[in-house]
Amino acid sequence: MFIKQIEMVPKTKEEVQEVIDSVPEWLKDEVSNNSYGFAEKTSTLIIEIAHS
Repeated sequence: MFIKQIEMVPKTKEEVQEVIDSVPEWLKDEVSNNSYGFAEKTSTLIIEIAHS
């Protein structure tokens, strides 16, 4: 049901850098390879489900 509603969007360079700066050294390579994030609509659904 929710799979069709999940939308991933590319992160900006600034967003990727912000995440890289906030994680421990051992996670930086993994984080730098993840250049996608949830779209706003998907994030809203996640929050709504979590609060149910």
